[in-house]
Amino acid sequence: MTEGPEKPSREQVAMMEVGATRISPRLARIMAISFIGLIAAVPAIQHAADLSRNPAAWPECYGIFGAVGRTCRDARRGGGLAENIMSANARLTRELRDYENALEDESQVNKFLRPVTQLAIFKAGAGNKQVYVGNDGWLFYKPDVDYVTGRGFLEPPARPAAGKMPEPRQADPVRAIADFNDQLARRRIRLLVVPTPNKAMVHPEMFAHCWSARGCPPAGEGLENPSHDEFIRRLNRAGVPVFDPSAALREYRLAAGGRQAFLKGDSHWTAPAASAVAGALAEFIGGWNILRQALPAGFHADNEPVAGTGDLTRMLCLPDWCAAGHENGQPIVKSVVRDDKGGIWQPDKNADILLLGDSFSNIYSSPALGWGQAGGLAELLSLHLDRPVDSVLVNDNGAWATRQALVDELAAGSDRLAGKRLVIWQFAARELAAGDWRMIDLAGPLMPATPASDFYVPPKGKEETVTAAVAAVGPIPRPRNEPYDHITWVHLKAVNGVETSQALVYIWSMRNNRPVDAAGLKIGQTVRLQLRRWDEAPARIKTINRSRPYYEPLKSAGPCWGEMEK
Repeated sequence: MTEGPEKPSREQVAMMEVGATRISPRLARIMAISFIGLIAAVPAIQHAADLSRNPAAWPECYGIFGAVGRTCRDARRGGGLAENIMSANARLTRELRDYENALEDESQVNKFLRPVTQLAIFKAGAGNKQVYVGNDGWLFYKPDVDYVTGRGFLEPPARPAAGKMPEPRQADPVRAIADFNDQLARRRIRLLVVPTPNKAMVHPEMFAHCWSARGCPPAGEGLENPSHDEFIRRLNRAGVPVFDPSAALREYRLAAGGRQAFLKGDSHWTAPAASAVAGALAEFIGGWNILRQALPAGFHADNEPVAGTGDLTRMLCLPDWCAAGHENGQPIVKSVVRDDKGGIWQPDKNADILLLGDSFSNIYSSPALGWGQAGGLAELLSLHLDRPVDSVLVNDNGAWATRQALVDELAAGSDRLAGKRLVIWQFAARELAAGDWRMIDLAGPLMPATPASDFYVPPKGKEETVTAAVAAVGPIPRPRNEPYDHITWVHLKAVNGVETSQALVYIWSMRNNRPVDAAGLKIGQTVRLQLRRWDEAPARIKTINRSRPYYEPLKSAGPCWGEMEK
């Protein structure tokens, strides 16, 4: 019996098929020209857009060449050769990363195609690198899902991959919380920690296909990180009490057959769920008997309808016409807390309770988050306790931002701890795994009492317009990566033409998930800004996430709040 011909391999088949392909010279030219034209169209369109905005300036894509000069200046600083080379390399790496990000974010082709493409992807049931799509159009924040599905946050850190350095942060929440508790105890102030469960923990059933490796919980129950129970035990051993809102949220859901505790297109809880947590928290505090006796404050609440577009919906970067009318922009009814005279609730610096909180506390308090005002956790706690409450709120980075804001207040001469008997520290549970739990000394503010004399600060109570040159711009988050508005710092030189005069200015960098103001500034550019003292900036501004200067000379500068002149 004769053997048949040997079967060709996959590589041989591929070569035969390629060899059989015939393309006429005319078609080859058309394809080549089309391909080159498609590639060339992207920078051509960008050049045209940049020149139409500012014909006198070079298109932004050439900005990277200025980084070479700035890097060379870093390499000629007064330090040692190795130190200067490392500093220059770090700066060039940062400039290259920022340049690539700016090219992507400012690309006109990208701005046109991304929303349309994202809409098609969303309709197909997918999100993006920060937002997951669950059942019935529910949206979930990736860090929240990672917190539940990931390893225990108290476990030893994973060994870094080859060639990668570990992230430079203090990752132990117990150490930072215990230290903060000890500092407060020296002032005879009690600390209560409120790690707030996220949407993925409370509504796992709304994420498709029972996604948790630990399985779907029974109806009415949520999920937790494996280190949660050990975290509570360690804090209790350190003398730090913990109020876990999970039980209150579970009772709230079960009270009406599994009602919704979180907003469909937002990462935060609903207004009624926040009120249920505030009520349970007030009951928990009432059992301590540590607060001063006080007459009823007369707080009351009015119902107010409000419709907002959730932070996760905004992070999807859908077309404007679609995001504005999307089903995730849901109408709700929230409480507006008022005092006995009918005025909007305000934090009381003389209260004996101070709430340090992130966006979970601020969601119905700050209009910038899109869900109205005077209905956040501090207001609701005041309502349930019927007594004043003070608050220091920053929308993100709950592991350190509110403590740092408290230190800033102390440095500016405003002792927000005076007369306090209880500090409530609320932060999103995901911070336990991903937060920067840096050690912060309440007695050691970053800013000295006497700011550097060559930094310009407007007189008290006045707003002034200045002209200056941009010397440096702080970090700016990328749209789609962060759910909140952002403020960054700008270092100005030659203020009002005086060569030796400088200024440190905080300015908007992102609003409604779009880059603004500081995002368009270039080194050496001349700008006109309306400035006022930072301690006189509107209170709502200080709840916004902001980058802080990392250059030593800027840390001793008196900061200003600035707005671009229209």
